Amino acid sequence: MTDLSCRPATAPARVSTIELFFDLVFVFTVTQTTAVIARSADLAGVGRAAVELSVIFWMYGGFAWLTNTNDPNTPARRAVLLVGMAAFFVVSMAVPTAFHGGGVTFGLAYLAVVLVHAGGFIIFAGPTAYRGVARFLPWNLLSTGLILAAGFSHGRAVPVLWTVAALLQVSSPFVVRLENNFAINATHFGERHGLVILIVLGESLVGVALASDESRIVPRLLVGALAGLTVLTAMWWWYFGGDDERAVTAMEHADPARRPMLAITGYFVAHYIMIFGVLLLAAGIRLSSADLLARGSGSRAGGDGAGLSGGGAAWHPGLAGARTGRADRCPVDPDGGGGSAPPRPTRAGDRVRLILGGWVRNRTRKGRPVVA
Repeated sequence: MTDLSCRPATAPARVSTIELFFDLVFVFTVTQTTAVIARSADLAGVGRAAVELSVIFWMYGGFAWLTNTNDPNTPARRAVLLVGMAAFFVVSMAVPTAFHGGGVTFGLAYLAVVLVHAGGFIIFAGPTAYRGVARFLPWNLLSTGLILAAGFSHGRAVPVLWTVAALLQVSSPFVVRLENNFAINATHFGERHGLVILIVLGESLVGVALASDESRIVPRLLVGALAGLTVLTAMWWWYFGGDDERAVTAMEHADPARRPMLAITGYFVAHYIMIFGVLLLAAGIRLSSADLLARGSGSRAGGDGAGLSGGGAAWHPGLAGARTGRADRCPVDPDGGGGSAPPRPTRAGDRVRLILGGWVRNRTRKGRPVVA
């Protein structure tokens, strides 16, 4: 989030490599959260994963707002992201045990993330950022306090405190006057969130490829893995088949005072739902692969099928929420082109390869439009 009073003369044109390096930790978070569901494939496990992903994605989004209109192009600014990345890494390590014995570690690392994030605004924008920081920091500290309290608690109090912390964060934008304090660079914001979706899908693809866990490849496992790949491909198509460009265009043509709330409803909430849907799908694939390799009749197919179907079911309302939350209003092309802006060339594929490695490198197409 960037204070309007310190809007830079030149906003970052695109996502920087250090921001993508920062996103490496989020890939680890996705893996850890998926493991929470896979290890406890019931409503309690899914609920824990949902709440943990919410509070982590909230602060991840906070860092996306931090660099949205301030390019991390100085050593001090880059140091903020690197220190924040280190704190996020500890948070991610504590995800599997956050509800059972590791809550204090999670809470202390999360506190470091919150403080680095707030201090980053001062380093990025100077004293003029004090007003914006004073508005959002108390909410983040209060939710962090609840998470720490959960770490020292036991029994039913733990999930209650976590849930209240997550709800507090999501409700805070409706109390803080975002339109008076923060600006949004639509192109950078859309690209950053599109890359997050691409990264999460890519991590899940790797999970599909490794579903055999070094076991023999049998026909039913191959069919199951290809089915998972098909679903993930469909998710990619639904998001990047035009919605990404329309999202940026809608944000660019919105009143600047409305952009911050559009960023919350059309990006944070909607993308959280979509990401969680991918995690459910990935967990279902991971669990079902064991059944596909198993001999005998001891199968968990019913629960795994719920994870697979639940992932797809969550993706659709998330995508619909993104459209509704952005209130897409794309200008009509006078030549009858359907209303979307012309594609803009990008090196997004090259950047994603830095994160997903050689396996994705061989599958990334060059010259794709900007993702959003």
